[in-house]
Order: sequence, then structure tokens, then C-alpha cells
Amino acid sequence: MIANPDPVAEQLVKMQLQKWRAEYQQMGYVFGRLQLEADSKLFTSVSGIYWLKYVYLLKGNDDESVLIYLELAFDKMVPLMLSAARKEGAPEQELMQKLQEIQFGNWMNAKWDDKDVRKILSKVLADKNLIEKVLIEKVLIEKVVNEYADFKVSRLYALLSA
Repeated sequence: MIANPDPVAEQLVKMQLQKWRAEYQQMGYVFGRLQLEADSKLFTSVSGIYWLKYVYLLKGNDDESVLIYLELAFDKMVPLMLSAARKEGAPEQELMQKLQEIQFGNWMNAKWDDKDVRKILSKVLADKNLIEKVLIEKVLIEKVVNEYADFKVSRLYALLSA
């Protein structure tokens, strides 16, 4: 999954992840063992990507469950973490994009005005100025976080009730 990995190293990592899973290790334990810090650059490091793979392993490769776990663990930092990972060329660009798209979809399903979201996203995609893109994205994130502070709880409740 990581660009041009050493096959032996990749196999050793898979074995370690399986061992932790067999030992029923919590995601927080693995996070600490990998000496990670909760910052916006978590998913640009190889160790961070391995931890994310462990989260996927425990969550049954379900993107929505992984995103909910990340939102519960890192609160309002998740959009910034995903954005930073995509901008800095994280090893798992497709995965970061997929999680970001799910997150935007969740925001739209949380009673966001579709026209407003499309207008803001089209500006972000059409604009060639990176600084302006970052500012617009931060405005979008702040608007969602401020307007829908209870989003995570209501979304989680809906998933558990289904």
C-alpha cells in the first residue's frame, strides 16, 4: 500500500499488525507503541499509515467506521489531518481522498445546504492559488464544526440505531 515498499519489511509489518490484533491490543496501545503524536501530520508518516492500517484491520476495512473512530479520537483535527496528508503527498493519497470524500458526504447529509457546499468546493477545486485553497478549506471546516457541533454524536447514534 505504501509506494515501493520493501516486500520483507511490508510482510513484517503485516505480521506485527496481525499479532497485535490476535492479542486484542487497543488502537491507543498501538498508537503509543509506534511513538505517534496526535497532530495534523499523522498520516504523512510511515508509522502513521501503519497505525491507520491497524485501525482498518480492527474495523473490518469499513471506511465509515474508520472515519467515525478517527473523529471520536481526534475530534475537530480530522479534516485538517486529512487535508494536510493530501497536500503533503502522504503515501496513501487514494485512501486520504476517500476518507475526505466520505467526510464531505457526511457533512452534506447532516442538513448542509447542497448549493453552499458545492459552491465552496468548486472554488477550492478551480482556484490555482494554494494559499487561497487552504483558507477556503479552513473556512468550510470551521463552518461545519461551528454549525454542527453535535454531528459526530448524532451520526454515531444513527449508525448504532440502524
